[in-house]
Amino acid sequence: MRHLHLILAVAAVAALACSGDDNPSSPTDGGDGTSTVTVGTPTGGLVFSPTSINVPLNGTVTWNWNSGGVVHDVTFPDGSSGSKSSGTFQKTFPTAGTFTYFCKVHGAAVMSGSVVVGSSTGGTGGGGGGGGAYP
Repeated sequence: MRHLHLILAVAAVAALACSGDDNPSSPTDGGDGTSTVTVGTPTGGLVFSPTSINVPLNGTVTWNWNSGGVVHDVTFPDGSSGSKSSGTFQKTFPTAGTFTYFCKVHGAAVMSGSVVVGSSTGGTGGGGGGGGAYP
């Protein structure tokens, strides 16, 4: 009987481990064209989650700070959210393409991400505007 409890406990842990999201780069889209990226972690992690997100043409991305008080920003070639430790930042993408961004506070090598904007025909975008390398 003792082994049965152990086997059931191991099976329960295995089932929980397998229940996670296998596609973390999918947008958290409420059906209105708005997707969400989390900035940081409650323990001060240096991450955008997801690091890459797909949105439709004219889709809006909202970056939500959950950074445990650590200051971050979201920087694109055409502008920035400004440095903050809480709050949100929104950007709408009217052009298809891949748009890279980074946290200027921590640098692109440490904290960066991308927004892939699909075309009106349902494509995944491509060579169009706004991407680029960061130092």
